Amino acid sequence: MLDLEMLEQRLNQDAVLRAQFLADPVAVLRSRGLILSLDQARALRAVVAQSQSVRPGVAGATLNSVRLQLTTKAFNFT
Repeated sequence: MLDLEMLEQRLNQDAVLRAQFLADPVAVLRSRGLILSLDQARALRAVVAQSQSVRPGVAGATLNSVRLQLTTKAFNFT
């Protein structure tokens, strides 16, 4: 079973895993046993893409300053 809290901690500490997740978050979660519907996969990709966008006018708004948070609400799990 996938522990999202543990994965979040690893993503925030492991630069290699974080890079893999940012490149293909769906593949990373599926490789850890999470089954995603097409809608959930699209939502996840959108959340990750949005987290990587630079926010004009915000000091330090880079990928490194984004704390990745995985929640069931973000992916609409019901």
